[in-house]
Amino acid sequence: MRRLCDRYSQRGASLFVALIFLLIMTMLALSGVRSAVIESRIAGHSAMQQRLFNDAEAGLRIAEARVGSYSAASLNALATSCTQQMCMPYLDAAHSGGHNAPRFAQGDEVATERALSNGSSESEGRSVKWYVALIGGGADCVSTECTAGGKGGIYFYEVNSCAGDCAGNASQKLRSVYAKHHED
Repeated sequence: MRRLCDRYSQRGASLFVALIFLLIMTMLALSGVRSAVIESRIAGHSAMQQRLFNDAEAGLRIAEARVGSYSAASLNALATSCTQQMCMPYLDAAHSGGHNAPRFAQGDEVATERALSNGSSESEGRSVKWYVALIGGGADCVSTECTAGGKGGIYFYEVNSCAGDCAGNASQKLRSVYAKHHED
């Protein structure tokens, strides 16, 4: 008779164990979904940062190509101006803030281009801003007045570019130094 009582007292225990296992499985599934969502956000942010970096680097290359295509006299004539073809709004590094952070605040003169960093068509290109400042060259000459007098030599240009929201945090700013030998 004792065996019958034990058997009746075990009724419902398997249901309780099954519910506990179901609860554990549900918690594991929710944890997995949460991890997948977080990883997806991280991957999206990483991809966006890589695109911004590529666009900013394309802006550097655009600006360097523009500097390379002008003579010293032409660059001197364009100094303190900013056009779509060449943006050199500062005579020298001292006027552009020296070697501090690149200037892309509201109101700063910059050129805007469409960056085609990943081989996409022009309609898919994103906007990139850039500008150039003379930082030195020749015989310790640090302004464009050196080239106006017909002095040749190697001149160094600070090239700055920005992709994304340049006034905010969702941006990538890059800087390079471009050396050019002027004959004139």
